[in-house]
Amino acid sequence: MSSFLLLCQKDLRYLIRARGVALSTFGFALLLTLVSSFAFRQVGYSQQEMAEITPGILWLIFLFSGVIALGNGFSYEVENSAIRGPIFSGTDPSVFFLSKFVSNFLFLASLQLFVLLAHGVLFGIEYFGVFGELLLLALLGGMSFVALGTLFSAIAASLPGKDILLPLMLFPLSIPPVAGSVFLMRQVLLEQSYQWTDFWFLLLLGSCAISTVLSWALFAYVVRE
Repeated sequence: MSSFLLLCQKDLRYLIRARGVALSTFGFALLLTLVSSFAFRQVGYSQQEMAEITPGILWLIFLFSGVIALGNGFSYEVENSAIRGPIFSGTDPSVFFLSKFVSNFLFLASLQLFVLLAHGVLFGIEYFGVFGELLLLALLGGMSFVALGTLFSAIAASLPGKDILLPLMLFPLSIPPVAGSVFLMRQVLLEQSYQWTDFWFLLLLGSCAISTVLSWALFAYVVRE
């Protein structure tokens, strides 16, 4: 437990103090939100139509800005050979993965909260009564995205063209949880509710569980190679 907490603290300290990571991630997310708000408002969509497309826009911003943070998850450790420390010290690779997963998830959760609030202001979307459900559904999709991103960022960190390889590997496998999250968020915005036994909710939970377990199981092989 002590090694897990130390590794989490190290990763979070890097994400917070490395201004390039935080500023580029949140700045890019805000820029995407601003551009999309100008573009879609100019089309003349009604408030109902804006609510219908909101989940898709939100997830495009989550994906493109979140991959920036994930791409930096292992790059500084590989460049400085810091990744050898946890491996050669005898730290269990599963602990190493969980620390990376938790720190990346906390960072992405703060990003999703920021984007949701910024989107609501710029698009004029009212979240009254449904904000908690929207955030929960976004976080569930984000959990799967982070689990896969943690694994693939470890693979891509030492390869040439890592900035292109990571989204190419990550985005296709993120389609099931993202699709489930988008559909359910749309139901919440338009109908103020969703079914816990709905196919999309089961898809979201299933893909989240499968991607997290598989990423955790494969991570030990990746870091040792």
